[in-house]
Amino acid sequence: MRSRLHSLGIVLLAAAIAAGSESGLQTAFQSLLTAPDRMEPGERLAAKLVLTNTSDASATCEVSYSLQVDSAMFGGEPPDPLFGSDHALGARSWTEADGKTIEEGSLTDGKDYTDAETPWVRDHFSEAFQYVDLGHTRKITRISYLSGDANHSWKLDVAASPDGQAYTPVPELQGIDTFKKWGTVVLPLRGPVEARYLRLRHHHDGAKESIIRMPCRLSVYDGADDESWDLPAVGEIVGQGRTVVEIGGRSSNTAALTVDRPLAPGAYLLAVRLESGQWRQLVYHRVLVLPKALEKVTAESRFGINGANGDFAPLIRRLGVGWVRFENLKWPFVSPEPGVYRFDGTVKPWVVNHDAIFKAYADAGLNVLPFLFMTAGYASSAPTDVETNRRSFYPPKDPQQFAEFAFQVAARYGTRPHEPSLLKTADGVSGLGYLRVYEIWNEPNLTDPGWGPWVGTREQYLELLRAAAEAVKRADPSAKVTNAGYAGIQVKTVDPLQTHTYADGKRPLDFVDILNVHFYSGRTAPEIATDDFNANQSGETTAEEDFRRLAAWRDRNKPGMPIWLTETGYDSAGPYGTDERTQAARLPRVVMLALANGMDKVFVYRESGSQPSMHAASGLLRDDGAMKPSWLTYATLVRQLDGVEGRATRLPCKDDNCRLYAWQSGAQTILTAWTVEGDSRLDVNLGHATVTDAFGHERRMDLSSGLPLSIFPVYIRDFAEPQAVEALLGQARAEEAQRQEQRRRLAQAEAYLFNFGGEVPGVTLDVGRERPYQAVLAADVYTEEKGFGFSPGPAAENQDRAWIRSDLDRTACKLMKGHEFRFRAKAARYILRLGVSPYGDARVTIRGAAGGDKILDAAKGDAVVETTLDTTGAPLSISVDNYANLRWLAVVEQLSDE
Repeated sequence: MRSRLHSLGIVLLAAAIAAGSESGLQTAFQSLLTAPDRMEPGERLAAKLVLTNTSDASATCEVSYSLQVDSAMFGGEPPDPLFGSDHALGARSWTEADGKTIEEGSLTDGKDYTDAETPWVRDHFSEAFQYVDLGHTRKITRISYLSGDANHSWKLDVAASPDGQAYTPVPELQGIDTFKKWGTVVLPLRGPVEARYLRLRHHHDGAKESIIRMPCRLSVYDGADDESWDLPAVGEIVGQGRTVVEIGGRSSNTAALTVDRPLAPGAYLLAVRLESGQWRQLVYHRVLVLPKALEKVTAESRFGINGANGDFAPLIRRLGVGWVRFENLKWPFVSPEPGVYRFDGTVKPWVVNHDAIFKAYADAGLNVLPFLFMTAGYASSAPTDVETNRRSFYPPKDPQQFAEFAFQVAARYGTRPHEPSLLKTADGVSGLGYLRVYEIWNEPNLTDPGWGPWVGTREQYLELLRAAAEAVKRADPSAKVTNAGYAGIQVKTVDPLQTHTYADGKRPLDFVDILNVHFYSGRTAPEIATDDFNANQSGETTAEEDFRRLAAWRDRNKPGMPIWLTETGYDSAGPYGTDERTQAARLPRVVMLALANGMDKVFVYRESGSQPSMHAASGLLRDDGAMKPSWLTYATLVRQLDGVEGRATRLPCKDDNCRLYAWQSGAQTILTAWTVEGDSRLDVNLGHATVTDAFGHERRMDLSSGLPLSIFPVYIRDFAEPQAVEALLGQARAEEAQRQEQRRRLAQAEAYLFNFGGEVPGVTLDVGRERPYQAVLAADVYTEEKGFGFSPGPAAENQDRAWIRSDLDRTACKLMKGHEFRFRAKAARYILRLGVSPYGDARVTIRGAAGGDKILDAAKGDAVVETTLDTTGAPLSISVDNYANLRWLAVVEQLSDE
């Protein structure tokens, strides 16, 4: 597959700049660099640079270029030929509100997806300040900003300072209207301003606002006279050249940029330097060289992708994944009226030809996981006033109607032929053998009527799940069934599969062959993420720990059942997005984190998409079909870990910012390493080893002195000094054995867990095993029989802060002065942690413990207080000397060696 050529038009200078101007430039050019975006391995680079002289006089332009291996996807920006480099990029910056620093770095980190905002406090903020330290005094000639959320930004004042102490307003930069000024805004600077520090004041002419949101990026320039125009050094040079181009006045000429060396798979940076007289410019272009196709993919592959377009089947096959999770096997798409099914693309207005798509996947050797989704209009239980486009997300009136849909799908595409009398298609075709696994619905725990994929109760979904699973098994007894992929990986999310019981005593888990979940860490690195923005879930544990807890839950409730993570990925734009570089770095890392911690397969979301809205920019291809760098980093991961078995072992690193994992593929050990953020070094003597970067470029290296690491993973194999790895593996195994022993002992410990203000199902704490929280409502009054409750009477009220992601922190009981919460605990030593929200700074008193009262200070707002206490078996009580909301209470026995 040979790529198309991508034309990148770069306007160097649109018009001649007269002699004596600020920059002193006297030549004007326009250029057009034409180079391939992607290439096949073994091809040679052939690029073309067209230079147009827009002035009347003839000119000579010297062109230098290099092609370098770009293992960490060089993120530098070339200086503007007129304005120079952006000196705000990487500079120190911070944000202040109410006299406090509330954030650091977002304005100058170069990331368009990070920005600062005040907390939300109703009608409170009259101003907020952002500061930038440029490092030394500069003669600033241009200032611009990228707006971010301009709906919550009104006016901007800019002041300058030489020392960060005394600031002088820049007269023409006062009261700048920023409201709904989208994109990049150039401030109307009339002349140079000398300053080291800049202060940006955001305000609304004295009006009190509930929140102020600030720009996501500031750019500051001081001209091009002091710039370095050297070609950047990013990696191994695989080709370079130099030529001189003569260009007549008002005419064009072409320079050929070629590299004779056949290119191996990987990412490359083509850097071009243009020079004519006093004028300079740098131009960068990225080239991706694809890996060779895997000889075969099978159902044993641990890698998949979400998709809906059969035309992409060859490209998915080239990617190397073994599975496609198909998004468009939707009931309305195949059944326009009761008793009628058509899979040939004749059902309007959708016209999805399932027969052709599944054949395309089969012809490419791909395995397909479809999720059977949505309700046909004629069967929807939606009230009559629900909009047409939302009716299909309501459950059917009878789950057996959905079961009939499931049967017809599995009969047609499964492995068993059926009598035509059982089929509701005109052609009576069955047993095509395209499908062997079926997913029932999608994300049924997202139930918002305005956008949720399931507008029904949990019980309604579980009834539909059983009905559909039984129908699939009737159609094809060899088929496997998975629950709808739940949004989120916390145990509480999947726990209803084992706690819910049907009328005959069976559980949903009895009808599920594969456990199915989704995880998105949004703009947060996957290694440190505790929130899942797609699931609207928040917690104290990282995704790594949640994956392990999920696997432990499986081991207790249905040992041997595979767990598939059928959605994960990163938007490269949009409200939850990062950028293409960050997407390319984090995507293989989140896949590895999941596999390393107990997931059996991982499906990336998704094949294509670059629109800046939630999940619409998560494609590995852009909307125009061009590859994002993440396509290559995922393809590399697939090839490097193809055939790995089970989990990986996380090895200890000296730097907590590093991640190092050991994987087993047969007798071979493979190491993967990267950083969470920034750069570091792997200080392990591996001797000579084969190192493959995130984009597939392979080389033999001497690692006796370690290896530089970045946010892009590297893959290390065939190392000459395995004893270093064995030592780390031994240490990791000993630490894991100690952890498991600790968990075994913790599983026997006493624990008293209370969640105040709401009956939120499935909320647990891992204390050696999952322990459920006891729901406590305001009406629960203490009795000896119950062993917990409020005294001397009920609490004031239950509260539900629906906007809080954490179930523990979302609900609360309002505790009045003079009231207390009481509970009994067996005599032992405990660690007590209380989530409390006083209405003002307060003191929390715990009575009934041995040795007298415990008094803890709690600040206004959401606080957590903690203490150790010994109990005698008598009731304990918790009171607050101010009005306060009790959110949760965890009292866990302290083991003797803690």
